[in-house]
Amino acid sequence: MKNISNIHVPILFVKGLKDTLIPKAQMDRLQNIHSDLKKENFEYVVERGTHNDTWYMGGLNYFKTLNEFLSHAARL
Repeated sequence: MKNISNIHVPILFVKGLKDTLIPKAQMDRLQNIHSDLKKENFEYVVERGTHNDTWYMGGLNYFKTLNEFLSHAARL
């Protein structure tokens, strides 16, 4: 977790609520550390998403969010 302080670009935190490999609570801790360092971050929560299928379970909204994030990051 300490390595997140070395990241100086925006991060999109994608959280699958059914992810047992990297639970939402762990992603929340990473996002909070990143936020506490005054770094820009974005979040997308997939209610039925597991570790490997958030892209599928998130459907079209997943891809819209990803596109918005990438468009924002490209303008930096």
